[in-house]
Amino acid sequence: MNNFKQFQKKKTILRKIASARMDAGISMRAASQMTQKSGSGKRKGEQLSPSAWSLIESGRRWPTWDSLFLMAKTLGLDIQVEVTSRDR
Repeated sequence: MNNFKQFQKKKTILRKIASARMDAGISMRAASQMTQKSGSGKRKGEQLSPSAWSLIESGRRWPTWDSLFLMAKTLGLDIQVEVTSRDR
């Protein structure tokens, strides 16, 4: 996937995560703390600090796919991955 398409996909996912968080009335700090308490991450101890959550959601830090999956899972969202053949 080229960088622009990856950027667009991550941007769309971030918008949905932020919207879901705000709709649920959850602050960024509380959402971050939910990752720490719930063990939502794939790896033991995986979590996002309040500053990391804020930087990612505000667009000042570009998230990894693992961070996006963790943020989504914490808010009860699923990210679906589609595998397709590449046009050459």
